[in-house]
Amino acid sequence: MPTIKADYIRTPADNIRDKISRELEYHAVDGNISYQSDNELHNVTFDDALDKLGTARRLRAATSKSADFIYRLMDAGAEILKNTRLEQSNSAMLTIAEDKEAAYALGKYSESIGLTTVVLTEDDPDPSTTLKNFKSGSGDNLVAVGMMTEGTNVPRLRVGVYAAKKKAPLFLQQVLNRLSRKEHLAQEGSGKWVGPADPDILDEVKKIATVNLVTLSANENSAPVGSDNAQISHPASSFVPISAYATTITGHCGEMIAEQYELQRARALRKEQPTLYRNISDVQLGKIAAQISPQNPPNKPSQIETYDQARNRLSKTASKLANKLAWLRSVEPKEIHTLWIANGNARHEEADNAMLQAKIDWLVNEIEREQLGRPDASEMF
Repeated sequence: MPTIKADYIRTPADNIRDKISRELEYHAVDGNISYQSDNELHNVTFDDALDKLGTARRLRAATSKSADFIYRLMDAGAEILKNTRLEQSNSAMLTIAEDKEAAYALGKYSESIGLTTVVLTEDDPDPSTTLKNFKSGSGDNLVAVGMMTEGTNVPRLRVGVYAAKKKAPLFLQQVLNRLSRKEHLAQEGSGKWVGPADPDILDEVKKIATVNLVTLSANENSAPVGSDNAQISHPASSFVPISAYATTITGHCGEMIAEQYELQRARALRKEQPTLYRNISDVQLGKIAAQISPQNPPNKPSQIETYDQARNRLSKTASKLANKLAWLRSVEPKEIHTLWIANGNARHEEADNAMLQAKIDWLVNEIEREQLGRPDASEMF
């Protein structure tokens, strides 16, 4: 078969410069992330320098469908979508979920915050029609898993939420560029992603304007670099995601980085004059505003929780872990709580914070014990 060689190759940067494609920005969300592995507790943020396995497990814990983190990503995306619609009323959001179960969970949450949501998974009997209807304006948020890579064209997508742990370079480049399309050349404004502040993802974001996009093969799509089972050789072990809570956001657009307060100023300006600023990304607009009217960065909010805030967090975490343990043992969650009480402990609703933390520790250890007896179990969370 003869080899076909292109006479000319255009990069995304060429298309952005010639206003064929939208510029892309990525709003990176940090968080406080906890997980236990091999009987060792890890409390980390995305700023912490970790080895490959630690980096993969940190992202895996953050994007667990039971983690608060991915729902805060969607909150941020919904806020950006509302702001973006001031300049393009038909703009829509794309949410990338880790798997089918997470897609349905995120879809349900999306509906609860007022977004008309379409969930697209392999269960859809007619995905082409679903995409066609969404493309024509039916729905605010399209939640998908692996069906939005090369070849999918929905130009009204302006905002994206990346709530998955896949980070193979080719997969990321294909997915992120779903927001670079335009309905017509006269349209302006950037495509805006919200996602984890994972260093590997941020590295790919920095390359996005220069990479030459190619079509993914099935093997490349199914074995993402950076996942626990890709290019990392390690013995079977336990892994229990405990909790993940979003903290701060920074915006990335090329080499430019904007802090959270600068992004907030950009959105405030856009709300006042959406037409004037429609061709400027939030990151750029935030930096411009800071130069024109310098302001001291606000003091970082205190990270000290009140007793009630801590109680709410601990209670939610304990409930989610109890559900996981019940699933592993094929019993109802009520049986797990009953077992805890039978050991002489206070009922969930009567426990103080110290007792709730003790319950969490017990649940994590029980889940880990189950996993050690079932090598496949750690891959289920």
